[in-house]
This record gives sequence, C-alpha cells and structure tokens, in this order.
Amino acid sequence: MVYLAIDPGLAQIGVAISHEGKLAEPLTTFPARNASHSDAGGLAHQLIDHVKKLVDEHHPDVIVIGEPHVGPIKDLSVVLHDEIKRVFSGRVVLHPEDLSSQEAVKKMVEGGVPKEKRKEEEHAAAATLILQDYLDSKPSL
Repeated sequence: MVYLAIDPGLAQIGVAISHEGKLAEPLTTFPARNASHSDAGGLAHQLIDHVKKLVDEHHPDVIVIGEPHVGPIKDLSVVLHDEIKRVFSGRVVLHPEDLSSQEAVKKMVEGGVPKEKRKEEEHAAAATLILQDYLDSKPSL
C-alpha cells in the first residue's frame, strides 16, 4: 500500500510518502497560497490541485492529514480532509499531531542540518513524522 501524509500549514504544506507502509520519507513542500488565515475553506480549496497532482503521480491508497488539537490549523485540517474525500476515492484519515514541525526542526538540528536547509525541509519532515506515527500506530497484519 502507498500512503501519503500532509502536514497542513498556513504558509507551507509538507508531504511525505510510504511505499510499503513501514517507513515514511519526506516527499515535497509547497507554499500555501495567499488565502486569509481565517479562511480554512479557501486555503483547502487552493490545495486540492496540488493533492490531485500527487494522487495522479503516486497513486496512494491512503492519505493521512495531520490534525492538531486546537487552532487554525485544526480547522484547515478538517476542511482539507472533507475536500480531499470529495476528489479521492481512497481512504482519507485525520491523524492527531501536535508540534510536529517543532519536533522536525529539533531532529534536523540534532542531525546537523544547516538552518537554510531546515527551513526548506521543515514541513516535509513534519509530514514524515505524522506519517511514521500513523504507520507505527497501525496493528501489524
């Protein structure tokens, strides 16, 4: 099974992939375009084109969306979940995540990744943490 994970954000969106459902790896980061921070629906609608391209290219079976407990990103996650379900026939799940971007930066600092590179890769790394946590929480078959 192929899994994609999305780390939604108001400035950047991170994406990770797992081809066999065991190990997540960063895939890409793309900017969240200029929708209002208070307009989760508008931002989610803008992101659907990116998601469609990723689905066409990688043919995932499952899309995992990181969902924080509170805040504007939670609203974006829920709306994005609903929008993706309208255009994707596979499984779409919300997975709890809090501070994934901060944890990703911490791991990159510990790994000696230069600051400029961290800024580029932070959200894809956060999506990787979200996806790996999701995969690790699934019971083995």
